[in-house]
Amino acid sequence: MGALAFSLAFVGCSSDDTSTPTGDGGNKDTGTGNDAGPGVDSGPPAPGMVTQKGIISDYPPGGGEGVVGATIDVGNGHTATTVDKAGTTPKGSYSLAVPKDTPYFMRISKAGYTTLIEQEWLVTGDANRGKSVFPDKQATSLLVQVIQGNPSFPKADPQKGVLAVGLIKGTCATEGGATIRVEPGTSALLADDAGTDAGSDAGTDGPKVVYLTSAAFPDTSAQKTQDGATTPTAIIYNVPPGNRFKITVEHPTCNVEPFPFNDPAAPAIKYTGNIVVEPLGNPAEDGGTNVSTFARILLSKKP
Repeated sequence: MGALAFSLAFVGCSSDDTSTPTGDGGNKDTGTGNDAGPGVDSGPPAPGMVTQKGIISDYPPGGGEGVVGATIDVGNGHTATTVDKAGTTPKGSYSLAVPKDTPYFMRISKAGYTTLIEQEWLVTGDANRGKSVFPDKQATSLLVQVIQGNPSFPKADPQKGVLAVGLIKGTCATEGGATIRVEPGTSALLADDAGTDAGSDAGTDGPKVVYLTSAAFPDTSAQKTQDGATTPTAIIYNVPPGNRFKITVEHPTCNVEPFPFNDPAAPAIKYTGNIVVEPLGNPAEDGGTNVSTFARILLSKKP
């Protein structure tokens, strides 16, 4: 998932809600376009373009190997393919010219893997995205089985989506101790209802939140986020497809930074707040869609 794994704000007294905007949540153009080539530099980008680099790694985070032959698609014909290790270039690397200051979704795909949609961002200059965790279908199936092994958890609906959320600590002491909800939203990018949401992750039809350990393994007994769990912090499944839903994170000592915000680890990357999910599909079926989304939320210490 974010995929159910991977690669599938906050209270004291109040909460901040992050709602996705209306409109088309998909890539501006998801055509295959022209392959920008392997993950090595090919000279400076054209005017109006900047370079985004990164590594695509399989599951688990921190221990997975680079994935060779994955396609990186940011729409409008801009694609690249990850490469094998060559000299100082790590296995699973890519380098891609992208339009400067232009929002896009990054879509990662390869046969036998769970397609990963990263939340929308734009780049203001050359940027290193770092590692994107990209599970194969076997890892996704295993995670689903672990979660579904708890009889109190609803079954995953292949027609609904999976959203993995990674909490970025920012100036917050820890990402641990937070609660996360996903529920139907409106058109607002950001909405604050002072914690009056009636919805939750309960029920058999609504989105269900599963918190992860720092080793990126589901803990079906956990009721809050755990220290060190960032890639992702939680997996939410049975999310209605599209971009009309609201994410609420409540933390005892920290607030959420509103969108847009720049990634502390890669300041040239700015997250717009637009998030979209697609139907999960069936990871056990060869050729199944099997798609998940990954989104980051930034925490900050309360003043």
